[in-house]
Amino acid sequence: MVSNVFQNTDVYFNRGQAHFAAGDYDSAIADYTEALRLNDHETDVYYYRGQAKIACKNYIGAIVDFTVAIRFNPQFFEAYRDRGNALERLGDLIDAKADFLKALDLNPRHPQAEYLRSKLGQWRSVTG
Repeated sequence: MVSNVFQNTDVYFNRGQAHFAAGDYDSAIADYTEALRLNDHETDVYYYRGQAKIACKNYIGAIVDFTVAIRFNPQFFEAYRDRGNALERLGDLIDAKADFLKALDLNPRHPQAEYLRSKLGQWRSVTG
C-alpha cells in the first residue's frame, strides 16, 4: 500500500511538471497539490508548486510553499532565492535581502549567485 502512495505521488508530480512546462500553471498547481495530499513531505513538490504560484502571481502562496521546502531542506539554495524573489515582488526588500544573503551563504558559487549579488547592490541604499 505504501508503495502505491509513492507511485501515485510521482504520477501527479510528473504530470504537474508536464503542465508546468506547457505553461498550464493552474493544472500544475492542482497536480502538485494532489501529490502533496498523498505525501506531504515532498520538498521538491512544494518548491515546484511555489514556482507555479509565482507564475500565477500568487506570491504569498509561493512564499508559503518555499518556506515549507526550506523547513524540510534548510540547505535549499533555490528555495531561498525564489522566496526572496517573491518577497521582492511584494515590496518586502528587507526579508528578500535576508533570503538572498542566506542563499549566497549556502552556495556563493551557484550560477545564480552573481544575479543575487547584483540585486543586493541595487538595494544597498534602500535596505542599508
